[in-house]
Amino acid sequence: MSVKEISEKIKTERQLRAITGLNYKQFSILLPVFSQYMEEMKQDKHKNKERKIGSGNKGAIETPTEKLLLILFYLRCYPTFDVLGFTFGISGDSAHKYVYRLFEVAMKTLYDFGVLPHINFKTPEEFQVAFKEFDTLLIDATERAVQRSTDYDIQNADYSGKKQQTHKCTIISTLTTYILYVGVIFRGKNHDYGMFKQEFESGLNWFKKFRIYVDLGYLGFADHYKTKELFIPYKKPRKSKNNPNPMLTKEQKEHNKNVSRIRVKVEHAIGGMKRYKCFSDKYRNKIDDTKSFFKILSAGLWNFNLVFN
Repeated sequence: MSVKEISEKIKTERQLRAITGLNYKQFSILLPVFSQYMEEMKQDKHKNKERKIGSGNKGAIETPTEKLLLILFYLRCYPTFDVLGFTFGISGDSAHKYVYRLFEVAMKTLYDFGVLPHINFKTPEEFQVAFKEFDTLLIDATERAVQRSTDYDIQNADYSGKKQQTHKCTIISTLTTYILYVGVIFRGKNHDYGMFKQEFESGLNWFKKFRIYVDLGYLGFADHYKTKELFIPYKKPRKSKNNPNPMLTKEQKEHNKNVSRIRVKVEHAIGGMKRYKCFSDKYRNKIDDTKSFFKILSAGLWNFNLVFN
């Protein structure tokens, strides 16, 4: 089955959303910019060659529409390259080449729309300028399963304590579930707050202008970072001889409920990223850079959905 035949079979918006994560309107907004960067890539490829653009053998997937459909299908459904090739009428090897070539084009396209998340900050001042439009930030970490390595040391580093190997990263979102920041990918054995402190050096004024919502995985946040206001749940006291039946007070329970009601929005943001199976299914690619493409593109596509809904 050719790509054209697949395109012709997409009769409803529901089908398009199922295989790309976008509706017709969003796809049509994305396509012209994607086409522009495809043309630039073609120009760069032929810049130092004597052959004219368009000469030589034609690829099985020719138009920008077909290429955009392919890369979105891959990110949304995360098939193996053999399955992707079978679906689009090409070989698995060709599917692999198309996908890795189109990662950069997709990245540039989403960057053009201004929906890509930040991935690092050198100084607190840079952080505050980037997020100056926002008063409240929600912070959490997410993890995804990875294939078990044959190397014992790597297995041990990836072990998350949940009977599987995982990789983790920090997410910062707004109250509208827009993803502002996607952090460095760490191995599963790292603690959420430990990862965070490696990315944001403690003692510096990263968050002094922001209201911050975190969960109990970030206990100690107030000791290491100044904030405009910090919202973190109360932890249930430990059981002891003097306190055999530890309980939170009614006020503490109400506080926890109010914090959770707002903080859960970062969970919704992470869920939005994980609509793209490239970021939620067990990671199986062999090229390490792919992890970064997946985390950035899935966040960018989720943000694009929010902005152009």
